[in-house]
Amino acid sequence: MKSPVQSLLTILLRGYQLGISPMLGQNCRFYPTCSNYAIEAIRVHGAARGSLLAGKRLCKCHPWHPGGIDMVPGSPGAEAAGEQKKAENQQVVPTSDDGSIQSAGAPAEAGRQRPVFLEPSGHSSPFS
Repeated sequence: MKSPVQSLLTILLRGYQLGISPMLGQNCRFYPTCSNYAIEAIRVHGAARGSLLAGKRLCKCHPWHPGGIDMVPGSPGAEAAGEQKKAENQQVVPTSDDGSIQSAGAPAEAGRQRPVFLEPSGHSSPFS
């Protein structure tokens, strides 16, 4: 159940989305937009913590930040995005019985399939 403060903040944000945002154009570097992020943060975390999260997000909105996908922590969208990112970073590569990664030309029958997680740097590390 929404508190009166949550309802008021949501109404103000929707007013911004409908009245002011269309005049500014599509300039947001994040998904979801900052106003949608703020509404979701207030819905999930309440007025005080949601406003703090929205303020932190607005502080990231400048030309030197790359932007991208930035979901509200604890929201269903953030959990789904985290699971999808984890699945994208997992690959199955052939390994030999001693655990070393086989070359691309090695037959798959010579070793077993073992998941390998990609590090953020793009290098792979064998999963033990």
